[in-house]
Amino acid sequence: LAVEITEVAPGRSNVVGTLRGRAPGRSLMLCGHVDTVGVAGMERPFAPLPETVLALCDSVVVNEHEAQLLERAGIHAPSVLHTLGTRGSRWGDVQVPSVPVTAVDTTGAGDAYCGTLAARLSMGDDAATAMRAASEAAARCVQHPGAQPPLP
Repeated sequence: LAVEITEVAPGRSNVVGTLRGRAPGRSLMLCGHVDTVGVAGMERPFAPLPETVLALCDSVVVNEHEAQLLERAGIHAPSVLHTLGTRGSRWGDVQVPSVPVTAVDTTGAGDAYCGTLAARLSMGDDAATAMRAASEAAARCVQHPGAQPPLP
């Protein structure tokens, strides 16, 4: 299984064409970023994605805030993985707890989660195993300031 990850930013042109143009035989995972907080805390308007866009994705990964925005907009995706912060993550019937750590900075945690999830699914892991590995990666990510670990 090959997995492609894509982000769709509000205002991005030709979203449907981009998603339809994925390589044959690849699973497409859309990772959230439909929230209202922009770079450096600047507010940006919520731009709901049409269900036709979400229908092109094999899975959509959203945090709690993004899930609420989509729900309020009445938008549904065929397969949604919810990241729940300290309560772990849920994908359909699969629930995985978070890894308990002391968070210093949550910057990059979602990206670490999505990247690890996609990598593990493409290696053949089942959903629960891939989600546990993704939770471990996100937990490592939040234990230091910034999105990348400090260099030695």
